Amino acid sequence: MPNSLYQSLISRLTDLRKYHTRYQLILGIILLLAILSSSLLFAFVFNTLATLSVPVRVFLLGLFLLTLSGSIFFFILRPLILKPTLEKLALKVEERYPHLQDRLISALQLQKQFQANPEGYSLDMIEAVGYQADKISRDLDFKAVVDKRNLRKFGKLSFSLALVLIIFGVLFPGNFRQTLSAFSNPLEKINLPSKYEFTVTPGNTEAVKYADLKIGVKITPTQANFTKQIPQEIKLFIKSEGKEWENLDLEKIDKTLRIMPADKDVDFVYIFKEVKRDFNYYVAANGEKSEKYSVKVVDKPRVIDVKLTCNYPSYTNLKSEVKNENDGNITALVGSRVTIEAKTNKNLEKAVLVFSDGSKSEMKVNDKTARGGYIIRKDASYHIEIYDKNGVANPDPIEYQIKAVPDEFPLVDVIYPGEDRDLDESMSMPLRIKATDDFGFSKLEIRYKINSNGTEGKEKEFEIRIDKKSTDFQTDYIWNLSRIGLIPGDYVSYQAVVWDNDNFSGPKTGESRLYTLRLPTLDEIVAEVEKEQSGQVSNLEEVLQSSKELQKKIENMAWEAQKDSKMNWEKQKEFEAVLDKQKEIASKLEELSSNLQKNIEKIEKNSLVSQEIIQKMQEVQKLMEEVATPELKEAIKKLQEAIQEAMKNVNQDKLREALKNMKFSQEELLSRLERTLELLKRLQAEQKLETLSKMTEELLKKQDEINQKIEKSPEKDLSNLEAEEKKVQKDYQNVQKEMENLEQMTQEMPLLSPEDMQEMQTSVNNPEIKENLGSMCQSLGQCNKKSSSQSGKKLSSEFQKAAEQLKKALAKTQTQAQKELVEAMQKSLNNLLYLSQNQEELMGETKENKESSQQLAELAQQQMQLKTGTEQAASEIQELAKKTSFVNQELEQSLGKCLSNMGEATSKLSAKQGFAAEMFQNEALFNLNQAALSLLDGMNKTCSSPSSCPSGSKGMAQQLQSMAEQQQRLNSACQNLGEGGSLTEEQMAQMERLAAEQFGLQKSLRELEQEYKETSGVLGDLGEIGKEMKEVGENLQEKNYNDKVLQKQNRILTRLLDANKSLNTQDFNNERKAEIADEILRKSPSNLSEKMLDKNQNSKSGLKYQEEFYPKEYEEMIKSYFKGLSEGPNK
Repeated sequence: MPNSLYQSLISRLTDLRKYHTRYQLILGIILLLAILSSSLLFAFVFNTLATLSVPVRVFLLGLFLLTLSGSIFFFILRPLILKPTLEKLALKVEERYPHLQDRLISALQLQKQFQANPEGYSLDMIEAVGYQADKISRDLDFKAVVDKRNLRKFGKLSFSLALVLIIFGVLFPGNFRQTLSAFSNPLEKINLPSKYEFTVTPGNTEAVKYADLKIGVKITPTQANFTKQIPQEIKLFIKSEGKEWENLDLEKIDKTLRIMPADKDVDFVYIFKEVKRDFNYYVAANGEKSEKYSVKVVDKPRVIDVKLTCNYPSYTNLKSEVKNENDGNITALVGSRVTIEAKTNKNLEKAVLVFSDGSKSEMKVNDKTARGGYIIRKDASYHIEIYDKNGVANPDPIEYQIKAVPDEFPLVDVIYPGEDRDLDESMSMPLRIKATDDFGFSKLEIRYKINSNGTEGKEKEFEIRIDKKSTDFQTDYIWNLSRIGLIPGDYVSYQAVVWDNDNFSGPKTGESRLYTLRLPTLDEIVAEVEKEQSGQVSNLEEVLQSSKELQKKIENMAWEAQKDSKMNWEKQKEFEAVLDKQKEIASKLEELSSNLQKNIEKIEKNSLVSQEIIQKMQEVQKLMEEVATPELKEAIKKLQEAIQEAMKNVNQDKLREALKNMKFSQEELLSRLERTLELLKRLQAEQKLETLSKMTEELLKKQDEINQKIEKSPEKDLSNLEAEEKKVQKDYQNVQKEMENLEQMTQEMPLLSPEDMQEMQTSVNNPEIKENLGSMCQSLGQCNKKSSSQSGKKLSSEFQKAAEQLKKALAKTQTQAQKELVEAMQKSLNNLLYLSQNQEELMGETKENKESSQQLAELAQQQMQLKTGTEQAASEIQELAKKTSFVNQELEQSLGKCLSNMGEATSKLSAKQGFAAEMFQNEALFNLNQAALSLLDGMNKTCSSPSSCPSGSKGMAQQLQSMAEQQQRLNSACQNLGEGGSLTEEQMAQMERLAAEQFGLQKSLRELEQEYKETSGVLGDLGEIGKEMKEVGENLQEKNYNDKVLQKQNRILTRLLDANKSLNTQDFNNERKAEIADEILRKSPSNLSEKMLDKNQNSKSGLKYQEEFYPKEYEEMIKSYFKGLSEGPNK
C-alpha cells in the first residue's frame, strides 16, 4: 500500500484517539464535580442535622479526600496515561461499521509486514487490502464510535447536585458557612450554630482622642433561631491595655419614638464619652458573641504654635516684625501683610484660614506646618481649621482677633502767628508751621482766598518744601503777600494743608484751622492805636491816683509809728494791705510797660509816625520800666522784715526807719509817675498830629488815583468809581473827627499857638472839600466825565493844601518844642556850672580858713545859699523832666546826693569842723559836675535833630564833652588809687599809666584848639587848661598825688564844662552852620589794671557812654572813667 494512503488512515485513527481522550476527560470532570457536590451536600446535611465531632470530621474529610484523589486518578489521570491503541480503535470502528469486514484492521496489521514480510505475503494483496480499507472508510465518521450517553447522564447528575448545593447555600448561608468552616478546620471544636447575627458599627475603627464614640449593634436572627426573636438586652465587653474585660449595658432604641437618622439601622447603642485610650470590644447576648473589634485612639489635629510675620507697607519704612509668642492675635497697620505660620501635632492634609466675614484662604501645608497670608484692611477675627490625613478637623479652633490700626490723619497747625493778624507795610507774614504724622508726609500747601469788598475770590494754593521723611517737622516760611493784589480793607483767609505718604489707602490730609490776614486801612490802624493809647493813659492815671492814696496811708502809718505803740494783728493786716497794694501797682506798671512796647512795635511796623517820635516813645517806655526803682523794691522788702520783727516786739525802731524809707521811695515813685504821664500825653498829642498829616496825604494819594482812572475810563464806566469816591468821603470824615480829637488834646497839652491851630483847622475843615466830594460822587453816579474830572482836580488841590498845612504845622511843632527844650536844658546847665564854679571857690576858701571859726561861720551861710540855689536848679530840672525823657535818673540822683552833701557841709561849717566840711564840699562838687555831665548828655541826645540845635561847632562840642567825661573818669581813678596810703609796685605802675593818659588828654586838647582857632574867643584860654593838665601829669609821673593835685583835676573838669557851655551858648545865639569834627588817630596810652576797672563798676552808665563816638586811643581811658564815676570821690 502506498505510504500516503497509510498515513491518511493513521491520521484519521489518531484524531479518533484524541477525540476519545477528550471525551473521557470531560466525563471524568463531570463525575468529579458530581462527587464534590454530593460530598458537600452530604457534609452539609450531616453538619446541619448534628454537630460532628473532630474524629468524625477528620474521618469524613479523609474519606472525602481519598475518594477525591481516586476519582481524579481514575477519571482524569488514567485517560491521559492509558490511551487506546490504533488497532483497538480500528476494531471499534469495524464494530460500528460492519461492512468494513475487517479490512481496516487488516490493512493496519499487513502494512507493518509490508517492509519485512517475514511470512511472505503477497505485496499486491496487501496493497489491495489497503486500497479497499481506505476506499470504504474514507466517507465514514470515526468519532461516531464514541458512546456519549454516559456524558449526558452524568452531566445531568452533576448539574442537579450542584444546583441543590447552591440552593442550600442560598437558603441556609449560615449553616453553609459553618459547614465549610467546620470541615476547613477539622481539628477545631465546632460550636453550636449561632442564633443571632451581630452587625456592629463601626467595627474596627480609629477614634479621635477626647471625642465621643458611639457603638451601634443590629441583631439579625439566624436559621438556627427558629423563634426569630431578638434579645432585649445586650452586653458590651471592653478591654483596655493592662486591664481586664469589663461589661457595659447597651441602650435599646425605641423605634416608635423619633430617632436620629443614624440610629435607624441599629437596635442598641452605647456612647463612649471622651475616648482617651485604645481598647478592644465585642457584644454578647444570651450566650452569643460577636466578633472582637478594636478601637485605636488617635489625637485630633491641633495647632501647637502660631508665628506671625508682619510686613508693613513700604511707605512706613518699618522693618518686618516677627512675633513668636504663640499668640495669633494680630494688631497691625492697615495695608500690612501678615504671614501666619501654624505648627501642628501631626501631619496635615489641608489647612484653611477662616475669617469672621465668611471668607476663607487656603494655607500651604508641609507635613506638620501650615502657612498662609492676609492683608490687613479692617477689624476682623479668624481661626485656623486643619485636617489630618483621615480628614479629622481640629475641634473648637481658637478665634483670634485682627485689630486694624489705621494710618492716622496728619496734624498741622500754624503756630506762628497762630491767630488772626493785621498786615503791616512790609506786606509779609512769617509763618511757622508744625505738622506731625505717624509715618511721614508727601506735600505741604498753603490754601488761601482773598476777600475784597465782601466778595470772596477763588481758592489758590502754593506748595512749601518740607522734609518728607520726617514724622514731625517745623518749618518757617516768609509769605510775601505784596504779589497777590491786596488793597486796604481786604483780608486773606488761609490754612495749612498737609498730605501724608499713605500709598495703600491713599494719602490723607490734615488741615489747620482757618486764619485771616487783613490789610487794614490807615483809619483803622490809627483808631486801634489811639484806643490803646487812650487806655494806657487812663490806666496810668489810675495807677497815679492809687499811688497818691497809698502815699497818704504810708504817711499816716509813719506818723502813728512815732507814738511807740506796739504792733497788733490789725495793724499788721493794715501794713500787709499796703504792701499788697504796692505790689499790685508795680505789677500794673509792668503790664502798662509791656502794652506800650507792643503799641510802639505796631506803630513802627505801620510807619504811622516818624522815627523821632518812636524814639521818644521808647524812652518813655524805658522810664515806665524804671518807675519801680530798686530802692523801692528794697524798701518793700525791709518793711516786710520790720513788720515781722515788730510783731515779735523785737525792734520798733527798725519799723519806723523802714516806713521812713518807704515814704521817700513812694514820693520818688509819684514823681516819676507824674513825669511819665506828662510825657506820654505830650507824645500822644504829637503822634496825633503826625497821624493826621499821614491820613491827609493818604487822602490825596487816593484822590489822585481816582482822577487818573477817570481820565482812562470810558464815560459809561464811571459809575464803577463811585464806591471808591465814597470811601474817600468816609476817610475824610475820619480825618475831621481826628482833628476834633487833636483840638481836645491840645487844650490840655498845647503844641501850637492858637493862630497855627486855627489855620490847621481851617485847611482840614474847608467847606469846599465837603461840597466837592458830594458833587463828585453825584457826577460819577451819573457818568458825567467832565464834571467828575473838575471836582476831582479841585479835591486833589484842596487835599494837597491841607496836607502841606499839616506838614508845616508838624515841622513847626517839632522844631519849636525841641528848641524850647534845648534852651531850657541849656539854662539849667548854665545854672549847674555856675553852682559848680561857686562850690569850687567856696571849697578853696574853706581850705584856706580851716582854723578860723569866724570865717567858717560866714562860709556856712554861703554854703547854705549854694544849697538853696541848687534846690531851685533841681526843681527846674524836675519840671524839665516832664517834657523830655532825656533827663535821666542819674541826673536826679546826682542832684539829690549833692544837696545832701551841701547840707552836711553846712552843718560841719557851722560846727567849726573845717576838714570835714571840705570833704563834703568836695563830694558836692563831684556830684554837681556829674549832674552837669548827665544834663549835657541829655542835651546832645535832644540835639540829634538838626532843626533843634543849629550849632556850627557840634563836632567840637561833642569832643569837649567827651574830654570832660574822660577827665572825670581819670580824676576818679586817681582818687581810688590814692585811698590806700603808700603805693605798691602794681599801684605805682598804674600811676604811670594814668600820667600817660593825662598827657594824652593834654595833647588832644592842644590839637582841638589848633583845629578850631576861630572859636578861641568863645572857648576861653584852652592853653591854660592844657598847662594844668601837664602839671597834673608830671605829678602823677612822680607818684605825687595829693589834695592839691586833686583840686587841679577838679578845676580842669570845671573849665572843660565851661568851655562846652560857652560853645553851646554861642551856637544858639548866632545859629552858625554845623561842622563835623575829623576823627583823630593817636597812640593809645597803656591800659589800667583789671582790679581798678572791676571795682564797683556802674554797668548801665558804662553802656550808655560807650555808645557815643570817641577816638579809639581813648577807649580804655573811658572805661576807667566809668569806674571812677560810679565810685565817687574819696571821703
